[in-house]
Amino acid sequence: MLITHDMGVVADIADRVAVMYAGRIVEQGTQRDVFYDAQHPYTWGLLGSIARLDRPKPQAADGDSRAAALAAPAAPRAARSADALRAPVRPLRRASPG
Repeated sequence: MLITHDMGVVADIADRVAVMYAGRIVEQGTQRDVFYDAQHPYTWGLLGSIARLDRPKPQAADGDSRAAALAAPAAPRAARSADALRAPVRPLRRASPG
C-alpha cells in the first residue's frame, strides 16, 4: 500500500488505485480506469495536478496570490471551493507543554 497525492508516482507503480477525500474512499478501480475514466471531482483535481513538460506552468488567477494562499491555502486551488475554504487559517497553538 502507498498513500500519496503524487498521481505521477501512482501511474508508475500502482495496478489498483483508491482515491480518498475527507477520510473516505470516493473512487477506486484499476489504474487505467481511474486515470482514464475518473468520476469524482477530487480525482479530477489530483490528475490535473500532475506536472507535465508539454504545458505551461499553472499561474494564479490574480497573478501573485502568495498572501491570499497563506491566509486560505485551499481556496485558490479549489475550482468548486466552499466558503469554508476561503476562511483564514487559524494559527497553530500548543496543545501541551511537551
